[in-house]
Amino acid sequence: MKVYEVPKKGGCEMKFRMIIFFLAIVTVLTSCTNEIKSKDSIDTGTVTIDGVTQALEDQGLKLQQIHPKCGTSPFEKLNDVTAVTFAVNSSLVSTVNVYIYGFNSEEARIEGHKDFDKKLAVAKLLIEPRVYENKNVMIVHFGEKADYETIIESTIKSL
Repeated sequence: MKVYEVPKKGGCEMKFRMIIFFLAIVTVLTSCTNEIKSKDSIDTGTVTIDGVTQALEDQGLKLQQIHPKCGTSPFEKLNDVTAVTFAVNSSLVSTVNVYIYGFNSEEARIEGHKDFDKKLAVAKLLIEPRVYENKNVMIVHFGEKADYETIIESTIKSL
């Protein structure tokens, strides 16, 4: 049985090969972790409700989040997503006039809008609500046309 012997001559060459081998391993591992990071940082196109409300407030809109106590609205939940409700520029905190829905995807938002249309067809509203959509977010404004609707429209388009 032969045992592999490391030649005595060229010991420096062996060290050089080991260094090259370790550098190759480090390079491969580094490139793998960079690939994982880039996959994690891919923009999925989804927006959070906090991001939307912050963007609206940055544009000068005064939002007061409210939780209706007197019954629920048929528009409170669309496609299994519960809206976050707000009073806008109002001292009447009991007045819900903006619903913001944060769906998991744009496709879910489209299904949510279909659900909204079905509920709207049954509801007897005096004023037609205005709907603003982009990516996975849908904002519904109930009530009279207001000055701040241009802020909502421009903000939702910029998401």
